[in-house]
Amino acid sequence: MNETELKNGKAAEKATAEYLVANGWRILNTNYRTSRGEIDIVAVEGDCLVFVEVKSGRKGSRGIPALRVGPVKQRRLILAARQYITDYQPTVAEYRFDVASLIPKKNGEWQIEHLRDAFRPAEDD
Repeated sequence: MNETELKNGKAAEKATAEYLVANGWRILNTNYRTSRGEIDIVAVEGDCLVFVEVKSGRKGSRGIPALRVGPVKQRRLILAARQYITDYQPTVAEYRFDVASLIPKKNGEWQIEHLRDAFRPAEDD
């Protein structure tokens, strides 16, 4: 990942966190890292702990950035989420995995598509 992509990714994560807070969510952690993977945003919506993966595109790019969250990435996120739950033992009724797909607009803002419950762990995960 080059420096421009890194800055773009960090800006997308910040925009996503601001979007979530504006919609009544509480951010618990950002960039939670384990040896198994990283979770961009850990937040609470109501009684639900939500692990949010943020994917950004480029101006004029085609395709939905969220489609880059394939099975391998999903597995890493699930393992990292389990580690988070072990480390922090949150008191919530449930948890889920969301994906925020962001594409920059010409005015410097972001077009955000929030995919709730984007994937679930398989029974053998």
